[in-house]
Amino acid sequence: MVYTAETEVTIEEADVQGINPSILLLKLTITPNPGPMKGIPRHFTFEKKGPEVSQYTQVQVVSNQGESCTVNISVFG
Repeated sequence: MVYTAETEVTIEEADVQGINPSILLLKLTITPNPGPMKGIPRHFTFEKKGPEVSQYTQVQVVSNQGESCTVNISVFG
C-alpha cells in the first residue's frame, strides 16, 4: 500500500542473494512523490525465466522501508 498515486514502486532481483539458494531475494524500492494522500494498493510484478528458477521454493521481498515478506512459490514448466 502506498500513500499517493504518484508514488513510484520498482522491484528487482537483489544484488546479493542470501545463504539459502532456494529463496529468491527481491528488492522493492518505494519512492514517495507528492500528491493527494489516498492510501492505494500498488501492483507490481517480477518475472524470471531459465532453468535455474526451478531451485526456488520461496521468494522474499525486502523493501527500502525496512519491511519484508516471504511467500512460498510453485514453479511450473
